[in-house]
Amino acid sequence: MSEDARQLVEKILQEEYSPARVTDEDLKQTVPMFVTGSDGDDHKCGTCIFRYGSNGCILVKGDIDFKDGTCMLWKKGPASKASEVRDARAPKSAVGYEEVSGKVNCETCDAYTHKNGHGFCPLWEGRVDHGACCMAWHPKK
Repeated sequence: MSEDARQLVEKILQEEYSPARVTDEDLKQTVPMFVTGSDGDDHKCGTCIFRYGSNGCILVKGDIDFKDGTCMLWKKGPASKASEVRDARAPKSAVGYEEVSGKVNCETCDAYTHKNGHGFCPLWEGRVDHGACCMAWHPKK
């Protein structure tokens, strides 16, 4: 995640900035910055549909780490084929690529709170599943 994105998330968490909230559950399923998941899901490159070979991504330039790598383009699915690599691929910095030890999901995000058996996030109105994730993810402090 870029430093600008991290600063925005910090402002949101400190209630210095109030973004529009997604209130329609159906919309949450189609917005590319939010992906659903079940408890324990890990949104890493090794489970992403855009991975190929042993350390490649059809959308991102350079080697990626299947075990610890993650980015904002993550989408769960079977691996792609090397023949699907795009001529123009994004630099890692543009997609928020980072390498993180531990799981990447709502439950491991600093914005996530757990109350009365349910998960909540200040960026999304209503409940969020522990295993879901969005592009504003950043590790708990």
